[in-house]
Amino acid sequence: MRSTFKNTVKLLEKGLQDQVYPYGVIGIGNPEGEIFRYCVGDVTADKVFDIASLTKIVCTSTIAFQLIQQGDISLHDKLSDFFDVPKDKKDITIQNLMTHTSGLPAYIDLENHCKSPDNILETILNWPLAIAVGTDVIYSCMGYIILAKIIEKVKGMPLDIIFNENIAKPLGLKNTGFCLKHNNIALTSFNDKEEEYFSGIVHDGNARYAGGISGNAGLFSDISDLSKFAQMLSKGGVVNDTKLINERMLKVALKNYTRGMNEDRGLGFSLKNSETHPAGDLFAVGSFGHTGFTGTSLWVDKNSGIYVVFLTNRVYLGVNNTKIIRFRRLLHNSIINEML
Repeated sequence: MRSTFKNTVKLLEKGLQDQVYPYGVIGIGNPEGEIFRYCVGDVTADKVFDIASLTKIVCTSTIAFQLIQQGDISLHDKLSDFFDVPKDKKDITIQNLMTHTSGLPAYIDLENHCKSPDNILETILNWPLAIAVGTDVIYSCMGYIILAKIIEKVKGMPLDIIFNENIAKPLGLKNTGFCLKHNNIALTSFNDKEEEYFSGIVHDGNARYAGGISGNAGLFSDISDLSKFAQMLSKGGVVNDTKLINERMLKVALKNYTRGMNEDRGLGFSLKNSETHPAGDLFAVGSFGHTGFTGTSLWVDKNSGIYVVFLTNRVYLGVNNTKIIRFRRLLHNSIINEML
């Protein structure tokens, strides 16, 4: 196995020159652990990033997996098992929330439609569905906000505390959490209200409105911690003799629940198919992972267990800077080529 990654390093440096991102940190590994790390631009490996929607898999989905395997919830539980909900949403299941087939809209500007942060759940539940439940995939942060509310109700404590107890402590994650206090956090985009760049404040507006703790976004992390999390996934739910998710649960999570729809989704995870995909062209079909709006991503190759974690703050160059979409495909192609 080659591990100098000369072409990948060249590509990362070109991404910097092409203003895909102002800097970034990459970690590449396999079930045995991280085998390559590289910092591109003026950044050190201990930089903490706003990981945006990676929160959905690192926190919310993983806690849901634990609750499922412990018998606390079922994929077929309905919203009406937990909340008083309008008739059109009574049959939405936890599986629908996790596969983005709930019919909920992709986005609601909660700050402008809620009376207060305490009104978030009520606002989402009373919002009209975008499509009928279970008919297609609409990637919806709203579904993951609801999923977190279910988790909090079942566990009887806030999401950030559940995350710390169920995931961060068992895995030994030292720099991962909500509302993280750290002196080396990457800046994200410009905050017009404060006339300065966001730093240590979650970029996602809905998570920010919720106080920084939400099921859709809000986590901050660094490459060491996320490499450890990715290794756990590549090793079947275990790392350092700690079984976070059992192997059968992970297999259930990686099943394709949306075959024939507009996107292939497992539980929480995006699944690689033969179409255009952030994991590129060479990751095996069925490979899994997620991206984050700020410029983050985590992917695991289904066949080899190779994982790639790439952390950037691409939104620093403007939220409309979407060069990273194509760049991710090229990056993952190069990495697989240099490892196999």
